[in-house]
Amino acid sequence: MSVVQTNCFFKSLRKDDHPLDRAHRWAAENSVQGDEYAPMLVLAFERDTGREFWVATYETLLNKIASYTGDSQRNIHEVITPGPCKLYCDFEYNFEKSAPGTDPNKLWPQLQHSANALIKALIEHAQSKYGVKLEPFIMQSHKPSKWSLHVVFDGALWRNNIHVNGFVREVVEAQSRVDQLVHSYVDFGVYHQNRTLRMYRSTKLEEPNRPVVAANGANVAPEPVDPTLLLRSLITYFPFKVPGYEFATSTYLEFFYDTLAEEFPDLPTLLEHEEVRLRNGKSYLPPRSRTGDAASQPEDDIEAPPEMLRAVNDAKPILEAAFAGYEPDINHIKVSVRYCNLTVPLFSKYCAIMRGVHQHLHVYISVDFVGKRWRQRCFNKECKPISLPWRPIDPVKDVQFTKALDDIAKHWPLAKPVPTLKRWFADSTLMHPEKKPTLNND
Repeated sequence: MSVVQTNCFFKSLRKDDHPLDRAHRWAAENSVQGDEYAPMLVLAFERDTGREFWVATYETLLNKIASYTGDSQRNIHEVITPGPCKLYCDFEYNFEKSAPGTDPNKLWPQLQHSANALIKALIEHAQSKYGVKLEPFIMQSHKPSKWSLHVVFDGALWRNNIHVNGFVREVVEAQSRVDQLVHSYVDFGVYHQNRTLRMYRSTKLEEPNRPVVAANGANVAPEPVDPTLLLRSLITYFPFKVPGYEFATSTYLEFFYDTLAEEFPDLPTLLEHEEVRLRNGKSYLPPRSRTGDAASQPEDDIEAPPEMLRAVNDAKPILEAAFAGYEPDINHIKVSVRYCNLTVPLFSKYCAIMRGVHQHLHVYISVDFVGKRWRQRCFNKECKPISLPWRPIDPVKDVQFTKALDDIAKHWPLAKPVPTLKRWFADSTLMHPEKKPTLNND
């Protein structure tokens, strides 16, 4: 099967152009073109006029990168599209904001030692919990006022970056018992859907002299970009050991399992159906508003079917037990079909956003019954624009909670059944594959 070297250019001229949605859709629909296989990456380019989105094969990306004469011209970001992805971390410590007046030279070795220990802990935990061996590729992008590391791990895939978030949090919490410094530099903001991360040997438009480079000093300018290191740095493009499909992308795996099933007769035994969110015929895991919760949306919602409301009612005792420490007002739960979440008001006036107590009842919990995650929110005008990170619901520790949300999602009218490969990637409790993917250095 041949690989097509095709790319498609998108530029947002108006807000209603939805260039990222169009890029996702194009990447999905063009990953297979007749008998040709072309897994597509979604990329973002910084320009003086704004951000542009590209869709390209890995080969086209290499050609584009080679066309630049230096790192300062490469202002390229990888879009972390919904779907299976590698484990990745972003470590940042701003000395001016976090430790004003402190000599960076004194903190620098402490941060480096702490990061090395955390990377080791992530590898050991993956080996212990899932039986896989991870290989980290450590990159850096330091400047005098900021210590910065990017780490991407080869060796296994997670179901999506929400589960990556949960795994990293699990390790960070354990590591913080012996090293409080980890909380100061691990950036959990990089695990949002469609987050963009600067690519290897690329720079920010406003900082042309600070590229992301290998931490071991290999392959720096003026050397050309090493294709092997670039491959290791990618989060949504990875080895996929199926004959004829040596590599795959997050977008491809989300949308094209049925194509694989047609070509390999034994593959249907590996397939199962799962409910995924698909709104208005658009992309998986549709983008939320800035506030991201139904309780703060002014637009009209979709009426929940009676079966779904019954499932919510049945889940009330479980929700009450799960959030007992927050004093939930179970009798006034709101259901949003459009935003696939439950709004659970609280009697408690403590707000985790302001880290204090409000005079009135502003605080609530938002539960994403499709994504199996929750977070605390607040109606207070100062707290409302601020979003705390989502907290994943562990299906092993929270069996009843997970089942209750599954029962609600089962009757969600916007769900669409799609085939998914259960062998090839991880979820929050089981990491695949049995065949561990390795980097193809040929």
